[in-house]
Amino acid sequence: MDNTEIISKTSEELYFQYIYLIEEAYNLSETDQAQSDIVSFEATKILERLNQLEFSSEEQFV
Repeated sequence: MDNTEIISKTSEELYFQYIYLIEEAYNLSETDQAQSDIVSFEATKILERLNQLEFSSEEQFV
């Protein structure tokens, strides 16, 4: 497996984790705002990692 495939697979996994956490944060916002904030923060960290992966993969092709 080359780097492109690894980055692609990792990006896909992170994206699905991000979507799950965003949905979870939204659902929790109705019942527990503090927990919703924590989950939202975790989603933000995953999105940051996803953006770093995409940026680094773009640099490889330049």
